Amino acid sequence: MLSQLSFKPRLSSLRKTLNQKGFAMLGVLMFTMAIPAAVLVATELGRVVRDAERTTKSAQTKQNISMIRDYLIGSAKDIDGNGQPDLYKEDGTGADATIPLSVPITPVDMFGTPYLYCTWHLGGGNQTNSMYSQNNATPPKAGLIGKIISAGYDKTFQTGCQDVNSNGDDIVTEIFN
Repeated sequence: MLSQLSFKPRLSSLRKTLNQKGFAMLGVLMFTMAIPAAVLVATELGRVVRDAERTTKSAQTKQNISMIRDYLIGSAKDIDGNGQPDLYKEDGTGADATIPLSVPITPVDMFGTPYLYCTWHLGGGNQTNSMYSQNNATPPKAGLIGKIISAGYDKTFQTGCQDVNSNGDDIVTEIFN
């Protein structure tokens, strides 16, 4: 009987130790499973925030382009009397053509890239005023006199002046006579 009594406290002590270690192990196991889940949630949340920021900046860029377009249309004149409106001439040429500094609107999109600006002079050549379009090349669409292009969030132009459609994430607004 004495041997049974001395064994019971040991068994009780062993159970208590196992229970404490078991809870500790369960806590460690739960913690190690929670870390990857938290990382996954944080990664997904970061993606959602980036997408929302892109969408907001794209919407603001479209709004800014509309204001620039309206200003350019309001400033257009029939310089040479051929019945066709002429837009302000772009600064620079080709892929470096930008909105002229005389336009009192920020010439940079919400992503920090200068707009690409293209103009076409319809009808006879404009030899009257060099502030207005002198590009006598045929535009990519009939009646097109101007195009404003934002490179979008990737800050790389996939659309050029002679492209009929926008490409990639570029935001394009066309001005017709």
